[in-house]
Amino acid sequence: MSETAENEIKEETAAARSEVPKAIKSGITSWSSNNLLGLFAFIISVGTFITFTYQTYLIRNQTAMIQKQQFASVLPYLTMFNSTGERPDEFAVVIQNDGVGPAFIQHMQVVYEGKTHEGSLSDFFIKVIYPKNPVKTGRTSLEKGSVIPAGKTIGLIMANDVEAANVLRDLFEGDKVKIEIVYTSVFEETWKISSDIGVPVKADQ
Repeated sequence: MSETAENEIKEETAAARSEVPKAIKSGITSWSSNNLLGLFAFIISVGTFITFTYQTYLIRNQTAMIQKQQFASVLPYLTMFNSTGERPDEFAVVIQNDGVGPAFIQHMQVVYEGKTHEGSLSDFFIKVIYPKNPVKTGRTSLEKGSVIPAGKTIGLIMANDVEAANVLRDLFEGDKVKIEIVYTSVFEETWKISSDIGVPVKADQ
């Protein structure tokens, strides 16, 4: 083999050897770039998801807060109590709406001597009490479908004389008669109130 040919072979071998590290380096660089791009894309996706989830959480909280404010702006709050005056003939069972919205009466019943009487207090007195004690009283027929506006006070039953006042005191101050009322707000939230407790309790939905 001539010296020239031998030199050409050596040069080609050296060139081939120099290309191998370049190819390896190029492959590593390409692999690193692809993985970095993939990692960045993953981080961006995770960040986007977290941001979206947090925004959804904020929106839900804001919506719930607005809803609570709306409910509170029309909240009825009924109280029931016995009203007595200085005179012996003054006695009444009173219900009033201390809230800021109307109360819609959904159900009313009277419990007496272990028996439940559906309907208004007025009907109960007409059917049960007056036949035994025909006392003189004034009555308001509060029943299903009735509405008690905000700030309104209603006398459910009022004594007109001393005899009637004594009968009413015996029935209501002695807890012989219990009035139970279910009512709702404009947004159909439901409460229960009874004469033995006097303040409303949120009903189970």
